[in-house]
Amino acid sequence: MTHLEALDLPALRAERERLTGEAARLVWLRRLVLARRDLEVAQLTGAGTGLWEVDGLPSSVRDSLGDIRPCGCPELLSELAQSLRTLSRAAQGAQRDLDTATAELVRRYRDQPDLCLSGSGRPVLA
Repeated sequence: MTHLEALDLPALRAERERLTGEAARLVWLRRLVLARRDLEVAQLTGAGTGLWEVDGLPSSVRDSLGDIRPCGCPELLSELAQSLRTLSRAAQGAQRDLDTATAELVRRYRDQPDLCLSGSGRPVLA
């Protein structure tokens, strides 16, 4: 991400904001796939027996789980595992890029502390 040095400050802040959103999106997707994988494992191992009909669960929870019944398919479990690996690599890459953009922003702030101030004289938390 050496192109970051060529960006002006507003563009660098915008790129960092974009990378923050991308990293968060990938982590969220990975968590969803991980949850689905856990449901499949529970189905295949029998650990989920009775899980969907537990009377102690609030009705809103039962209703939200109603449309996500696991299929218990080993093929799906393999696909979910591959998706987890792919999302993990992508999330790590996005986090590395975010860290690089943050380091560039900090470098600029260290070199020119007045960049930390907006026109009102208050710190900019970008």
